[in-house]
Amino acid sequence: MQQGADRRAYERKAIEKQARFSVNGGAEASALLTDISKGGLFMMTDAEANIGDKVVIYPDELGRLEGTIVSKRSGGVGVEFAISDSYREFLDKRIKAALAGGSYLRLADRRSNLRSALNIEAPVRMVANGECFICRIDNISEGGAAISSSQRPYVGAQIRVGSIPGKVLRHTENGFTVQFLQQKAA
Repeated sequence: MQQGADRRAYERKAIEKQARFSVNGGAEASALLTDISKGGLFMMTDAEANIGDKVVIYPDELGRLEGTIVSKRSGGVGVEFAISDSYREFLDKRIKAALAGGSYLRLADRRSNLRSALNIEAPVRMVANGECFICRIDNISEGGAAISSSQRPYVGAQIRVGSIPGKVLRHTENGFTVQFLQQKAA
């Protein structure tokens, strides 16, 4: 076996893309992608991250990517994606389009529900302890919302936005995002 041989399943391509990401559901941090394949990426960041940590990454023009940190070097981390084969092929098309200087048809960021800008205040109630606070709904869809708030419930917390039950998905620079939960029909 050759020493230092590249054992990656997919060829990496050099790319420079800004990204936001969170480690283990924590607060968002910034990074710069330096290479990517449909199997993983390397990103430069000063944020604290360790091998084995779960990450959710939002690279500009490439959508949402989930994975695990598999390597760590000075100034950055390597990530192996945890995505389906069909999403891997979709990602490959987006990578090729980004490298060619174009953009691949976004299909509304592959969201299943279209978002609408809202910018209104609403109450948020924590299901576990009944604590309530006022937030600002920045945008909303049938499936979830982006919320601006100085208070950030923990990732996974069960909440109610007004009367709608939901679960906190991630923290953002200005607040958090929530996924609305299906209400059972009576």
